[in-house]
Amino acid sequence: MKNMKIDYKGNIAILSNITEINDTNYWEITQIERASVEKNIEFINIKVSIGDKKTIFFLMENGYTFKNREGNFYTLEKKCQNIKSLRLSLTKDCNYKCFFCHGEGSKMTDKREDKSRDEIYSLIKEAIKNNYTDITFTGGEPLLRSNDIIWYLNKLSTDKLKPYITIVTNGSLIEDKLLDTIENYVGDNKELFKFNFSMHSLKSDIYLGIVRPVIKAIPTDKESLLELVKKNIKKIKARNLIVKLNFVLLKDVNTSKKDIKEILDFAYENKVDYIKFLELLVTEDLIKQGIYKFYITLSSLLDEWKDELVFYKRTTRRDEYLYKGKTKVELQQCICMEGCAKCLINTSVFLTSESKYFPCFLKPEKVLEVNSAELISKIEEGTEYVKELGKEYGNGSPILVRNKEQIEEKEEYYYIPKKIFKKSEIEKILKDFSYEIVNKRNFEEKYIKPSSINNEDYLKKGKIYKFFENSEEKGFIESLQEIEYIEDNKKFLIKFLNKKIGYENKKIPKEKIQDYLDYLKDFNLEVFLELEWDTTLYKKGSHSISLGFVKSKLNNKEKIIFMSNQKFEDEKIIQKLELSVLEEAVLSYILK
Repeated sequence: MKNMKIDYKGNIAILSNITEINDTNYWEITQIERASVEKNIEFINIKVSIGDKKTIFFLMENGYTFKNREGNFYTLEKKCQNIKSLRLSLTKDCNYKCFFCHGEGSKMTDKREDKSRDEIYSLIKEAIKNNYTDITFTGGEPLLRSNDIIWYLNKLSTDKLKPYITIVTNGSLIEDKLLDTIENYVGDNKELFKFNFSMHSLKSDIYLGIVRPVIKAIPTDKESLLELVKKNIKKIKARNLIVKLNFVLLKDVNTSKKDIKEILDFAYENKVDYIKFLELLVTEDLIKQGIYKFYITLSSLLDEWKDELVFYKRTTRRDEYLYKGKTKVELQQCICMEGCAKCLINTSVFLTSESKYFPCFLKPEKVLEVNSAELISKIEEGTEYVKELGKEYGNGSPILVRNKEQIEEKEEYYYIPKKIFKKSEIEKILKDFSYEIVNKRNFEEKYIKPSSINNEDYLKKGKIYKFFENSEEKGFIESLQEIEYIEDNKKFLIKFLNKKIGYENKKIPKEKIQDYLDYLKDFNLEVFLELEWDTTLYKKGSHSISLGFVKSKLNNKEKIIFMSNQKFEDEKIIQKLELSVLEEAVLSYILK
């Protein structure tokens, strides 16, 4: 956007001479927003041609709203994200061992030599001095350092410094001494302090299966642990302090309608201020541990609860709803899901208790040593690193599970190995040649055809009718496709007819899909193929390829298919895996 013009009028930054804004260049806009915040600018206005529908819709998806129209231009406006927050991990130790835990970056540093209270406090003071008004204590379990927190709060009060404080805790180690100190800190301003409880379930057996407590490090027997946490929530609310309950959604573990209702009702009945539902953060390490199967999207929860949750407001980081007109419910994706371009305006400054600063949670190799004298200069250095990630990834990110873009058509190249490989052998070959995992997707498909036509004749038509369920969603989605083989290029052109003709896909709940398929039999339509896919996208420089393991439920046989949206030209991998181009329809190959 070379010709973009920026003017300032009062507390508004006005951007004009705009070309199309999209995923690849949005980082330029977020950099302007970040710079505007430093100048105490409150709003960004962007003037867009009324004919530039792509930019208009893109900006609306990213938090902009219509302000006015002047001639052939719309002005869209967004309030600048102006929270400067510091996230401080007081310890990597924890009395729980949650099976999906990323440890606030424990991979970033396996061994810590914690700084003294005075050194940590000097960092906090320097941050406050530079307008970091929001401080979060996290861990591990930060209340293993409860005495340190009490000391910090007393020092802040003595120094007449009152930033907003949040403690992210599992809630098992709440003590009256800490609550007394907090009450003294907040005085009449209860908004100054907040507890974020990591709960995950209100059923004791499920809760214990998730959190896996360290028996020697909890103040009660295992069977009474959840009740103790509930009691501590009630104790905090009795002092009129703010409590938020965090629940990481884990598919088929804590996501049933009954589970979610129990959570919502508990919060409502106990006057909990907020509930936050979060998507599971899927890292490469967690994929290797088999954790991906638990990933489910927030949209799946909202689909089930759209009648009970009333939209309240949208912020930069999350959507908020009301349950029974009172309890605030937040639906928040991992910040990394929002994309690197937005990280400049979304993320906190993350420090460990050994005074290490990690600008990017997913890139722990970039680490900066800090002290109070250099804190701000190091943050600026980290900000430049994040800017570069924004340029590289745009509205994407290194995260391994991302929302799929709805498209009208795509090109696909398919390859098959000439010899039989084990999954572990292929993964090792790709790793040895420096390929990295960049995305993961598992899904199930049910293919439907007229019962009067045999499989071979049906597939020759190149028209496909199917239902598929992504493992991160609840329910099957209808899809109409047209598949054409382009012989000259040895590629397949796949057209998604639902999107192309503007026909809205049906979505059938999983528990009702068989009833719907039985209903289709009355119209002489039958399921002729059921497939389960396990796909992983690998990338190295300009080369990318998906490794797909597909199993047919008809014969329980598994086949390996490699896929790429561009011609795969890494000759070393082609030779090592003995890949040949698949020149017949994928379904025909699978049915053999």
